[in-house]
Amino acid sequence: QVRLSDLFQIVLSRPPSDQEQQECLEFIRVYSQRLASESPGTLADQVQWQSWGALSRVLMTSNSFLYID
Repeated sequence: QVRLSDLFQIVLSRPPSDQEQQECLEFIRVYSQRLASESPGTLADQVQWQSWGALSRVLMTSNSFLYID
């Protein structure tokens, strides 16, 4: 959760809401499971880094990142 808060601060300059936090952690969980099942030889650390990288890309394509309110 600290990593998620840090990511939001870096990308969006704010902390995640409770709902965003739940959705992002669910994204990481599902993405990690899918990645591990599709690439069985991948190390757990690599799966985690790739999952967090994917979440970073998602945040950088969000309206909150692209547009100033």
